[in-house]
Amino acid sequence: LEMFRESLYSAKNEVIVVTPSEFFEAIKKDLIKTLQRGVTVSLYIDKIPDLSEFRRKGNFFVRQFYKLNHLIGMTDGKEIVTIQNVSFRPSSPPSFKATYPEIIFSQYSLIIEIFKESSLEVEDITNPQNIRFFAMFHAADFVKRHINNGTLIAEVVGRNLKTSEIEKLYGNVVGYTLSFKEAVNNIHLETEKGVVKIGGMFAVIEDYESTEIKFVMR
Repeated sequence: LEMFRESLYSAKNEVIVVTPSEFFEAIKKDLIKTLQRGVTVSLYIDKIPDLSEFRRKGNFFVRQFYKLNHLIGMTDGKEIVTIQNVSFRPSSPPSFKATYPEIIFSQYSLIIEIFKESSLEVEDITNPQNIRFFAMFHAADFVKRHINNGTLIAEVVGRNLKTSEIEKLYGNVVGYTLSFKEAVNNIHLETEKGVVKIGGMFAVIEDYESTEIKFVMR
């Protein structure tokens, strides 16, 4: 569990946590601390617990998903922590932490599958001027729900897929793609250079790849 806590503490943009409800109490305080640092917390859980302590603590998304016995934590798309069989509360459960791109890719793909099968139950936006994501499918899903609710501005740090240079992009969000059939998820940003498409980790067909997305709601 210390490994998991250390990973949460290092987060800057977003943490994704998949947990069985039996283990929620063990990590609750750590999730609240993470929210209070301005990091977005995206939680997947099989039964929605009492979340009264989480209200107005930060940008918090809770999705209901059928039970998975393992705890999975992904931080900023850079690190993955998995603790196996936590719902059975073993004294020393098998666990690992990894930063290898191949393992990150496989776990990211797993979380996308979990996302597809989940339902959004809670969306608590406490900091509308600073909504951060690393997972593009979460960012595109957020845009899908809010693009018509006023102006949505994005600040993105991304890698130009043609030049491989890291660039900072700023502009209004004017569209999105969220297609799991074609495995494409991105946001469309109106910048000084025109409209560009920002993809997530392992992006191929977009103009940029990014795991640092910040939205400002106006």
